[in-house]
Amino acid sequence: MSKLKLRGAARYLNNTYTSTHHGDATVTKYVSSAEVHITFKNTDANHVVRANVLERGSFGDPTLHYIKELNGSTPTVCQVGVRDDGLTDVANSHWYKTWSRMLGRGHDPKVKAANPEYKDVTVHPIWYSAKAFKAWYDEQELLLGDLTGLHLDKDGIVPDNKTYHPDLCKFISPQANNVYAKTTGTLTTFKHELHGTRTVSNFTLLADEFGISRKGFSGVALRTQKSYQGWILVSKTDQYGNDV
Repeated sequence: MSKLKLRGAARYLNNTYTSTHHGDATVTKYVSSAEVHITFKNTDANHVVRANVLERGSFGDPTLHYIKELNGSTPTVCQVGVRDDGLTDVANSHWYKTWSRMLGRGHDPKVKAANPEYKDVTVHPIWYSAKAFKAWYDEQELLLGDLTGLHLDKDGIVPDNKTYHPDLCKFISPQANNVYAKTTGTLTTFKHELHGTRTVSNFTLLADEFGISRKGFSGVALRTQKSYQGWILVSKTDQYGNDV
């Protein structure tokens, strides 16, 4: 390798650059200033760009360009989600909340930082499209009836699956979700005067259900605060039923 290429490789290789619209990408291979290989953190998509384009941040994720071309829309949810459903006033609907939270688990750095269990979770590009997810959701509703109160599960069909995909996901009850969790981690039981007792493995699911903060439940579970929004800690057990 020439000295010029060596200098280029030392300057760019393994460094992360931020694009104007599509998040961060890491340089995985440097061939020349005209051929720099990158991988996008949000989608794991690979791309080749020029070095000067990389430094300007004017490079784009080919996966998202495809979605934009397909749907005529720009990603607006977690840098990958495309609102191509043509619907209005859906922010509070169950399908939209499920879709946006799924994208958050797969592509929002803040969500991943607060929830280590989502570290390796991804969403298949087919579900970047709100229209595609809504179509799948409607099919599930025809089969199962009203889906309100059910959880989108990615592990039930293929254990330990990390990718949200229409062929790998299904809706299950919170109770069924916790049955699976009994083999994988800590179960925390909370009690509320009006809402009764809830046992969960994931505070986010409970927080989402009542539209309040996950951090509040974490504080109660960690015993740094006695209660949160009326919820108190009843017990914490490991996968073997031992108190923790």
